[in-house]
Amino acid sequence: MIKAVKVSSYVQTKEGQGKGKRFYIFNVIGTPEEIAEYVNCPQFKQYPLHAQDGTPQFRTMYPPLMDTCPLYKKQDGNYALDESEINDDLARMNDDRVKGTALESMFAQKIAGKIGLNSMFNIERKSTMPTEAVKAEETKLDDIE
Repeated sequence: MIKAVKVSSYVQTKEGQGKGKRFYIFNVIGTPEEIAEYVNCPQFKQYPLHAQDGTPQFRTMYPPLMDTCPLYKKQDGNYALDESEINDDLARMNDDRVKGTALESMFAQKIAGKIGLNSMFNIERKSTMPTEAVKAEETKLDDIE
């Protein structure tokens, strides 16, 4: 599977539509066939970008939630970051049926782990639910993964 691994970001200073906007740069990794397909897509041909070692790169103005994301090929032949998995988790966490429950905290921990924040923050789970109910919700969360 072709993936994008974040390596840097910068604020564009040159004149043009992107002036003053932050751009995120990713190295593109995958099989030789996937890389060849990527470098032949319209957006890469129009805006080619390579790392110093020759690795093709992907650039976007949209801040990624994860440092490593799959790329997907759009209908127009260009590529975009595929953050659907984490977006699904965020949507579930924000669902009214989950709000204010131990499940909301568990989704927060799951998302923190995916975006690399689990070790930086100790997310405490505060629950007034009986232990059996918390265990039942933990089982539900495991089934979702």
